[in-house]
Amino acid sequence: MYILPLPDGPVLVTTTQDSSFVQDYEWDMHKVCDHILTAYVAAFEDWTHFFSMRQYIPSFLQNIRFQWNSSEQSFSLACADIRISADSKVLDWNGNSEMFLAPSWYKQKETAVFGFRKIILNKDPWGNDFIVVYRNIIPDPKLGSRAMENWNNLTLERHPFNGVPAVSARDNTGSIGAILNNKPAAESLISVYLSMENNLDEENLRSRFSALRQSISIAE
Repeated sequence: MYILPLPDGPVLVTTTQDSSFVQDYEWDMHKVCDHILTAYVAAFEDWTHFFSMRQYIPSFLQNIRFQWNSSEQSFSLACADIRISADSKVLDWNGNSEMFLAPSWYKQKETAVFGFRKIILNKDPWGNDFIVVYRNIIPDPKLGSRAMENWNNLTLERHPFNGVPAVSARDNTGSIGAILNNKPAAESLISVYLSMENNLDEENLRSRFSALRQSISIAE
């Protein structure tokens, strides 16, 4: 049995075999665990407890810093080169607000890097008020013209990453997105996307998205 602690409970990889095969299956399971990537998701309060147990969490999480302030409805996250420090000007955060971190391998300046490409922040687990911060990687030519077309749309900051709010009166939802680090010859582009529902108008979206952009910084 291999056990990986997560902020919302452990993940277990197990097998039951004859004792004479223990060494064989132990080798197999170890290799399997090396190729399993687990998403990390939990409420803000659970994340606070999780990061306090430094001796139990994987090494690639050791440098992540997360703080939640319930009285001020604010949080801060330092995750590699991405820093987020947001309060109620963005969304009405609470102890049940959730953070989702998706680890993966990706190429950065010709080097394979293991880190987080996607960060999702939900105001609560029941609604559709959320933020997505995503590291888009320039596609390998082997992936074809469609992948490069999508990349070119990002570099040109086309919808939904053009900074223009889109409100649907029929669905009672609104969204707005942008690229945070658009530079010539960039190999990765970090996008941010805000989605909300109920009592929306374009000015409200612009105001909250402006506060969101100011809350995020990208280390060079």
